Amino acid sequence: MIQLTDYKPTFENSVYKRKDTVQVRTDGGFVPSEVSFILLPKRYSEPTEDSVVEYIRKKADLLIGAKRLLAPENLRSILEGKSELEQAMLVYFPAEFLEHLASGRPELLDNLRSKIPVANPPIGQEPAQYVTFRYGVIPTEVIKENEEHITDASWYDSALSDMRLRRGGFGEKFLCTLTLEDGALPSRDRIHQCIDLGASKADAFSVNRFPIPKEMLRTLVDLVYNGLKERSDIILLPDCSEEKTKEVAAKPIELFANQFQEFAQMQEAQSSMQQQMRLQGQRPTPQGIMDLTRGR
Repeated sequence: MIQLTDYKPTFENSVYKRKDTVQVRTDGGFVPSEVSFILLPKRYSEPTEDSVVEYIRKKADLLIGAKRLLAPENLRSILEGKSELEQAMLVYFPAEFLEHLASGRPELLDNLRSKIPVANPPIGQEPAQYVTFRYGVIPTEVIKENEEHITDASWYDSALSDMRLRRGGFGEKFLCTLTLEDGALPSRDRIHQCIDLGASKADAFSVNRFPIPKEMLRTLVDLVYNGLKERSDIILLPDCSEEKTKEVAAKPIELFANQFQEFAQMQEAQSSMQQQMRLQGQRPTPQGIMDLTRGR
């Protein structure tokens, strides 16, 4: 199990907590309050064009059965528990389109690839590997109030993103990303140099918020380095590669969904126009057909 100095593992290798008392601003001035400093380490492989295609194909295959059952009267029950990406695919993609995705229709996959905002690594190279650690603060009272709902690390991720906590000065403080080199953390001295220079992004280091107190960031970087000395330690971290791939997959799904929405609106307008032409005794013009194999 990974050990991080002064932090106790709440969930092994994934959630680390350190309690302390700080002064919190209230309407009546500053009062002492116990808070929990949270550290969430993870690892992931950089999403590639191929991994995004494979992810979407697998999702399409899993959703075909539900799509065939989808009707206005059972819409809510079928969509319940589905992610936003899955809901978009079920609501906007025709069953035939999902079948073409799942089967890997070449013309459709070419169209899909043109919508994916990441590329494959050069031939012979593996995707880049990363370690991240998310750091933030949660009032200990909030954690105690939700103990019965906290079953894994996901609650802490959600709490750090909670806008009510962030408006109160709590929540996420920053997310730091380190690019692995041959499966190990990059040189600690290089990262220290980035921090000392006040850099928010470099070839092996980035933080999503800036500025951050340098001493605090350096202390936490050292904490992570001391806990992840070996490649075997890094392997123990939760792998969020699929979640990162899902984030990239959302873009082509959104583009396809918009195309189907636009086509549906066009059909509705044409249908209304044809009805008017019939009422006026005119011959309706044929409606356009969307090429499902190409998604356009």
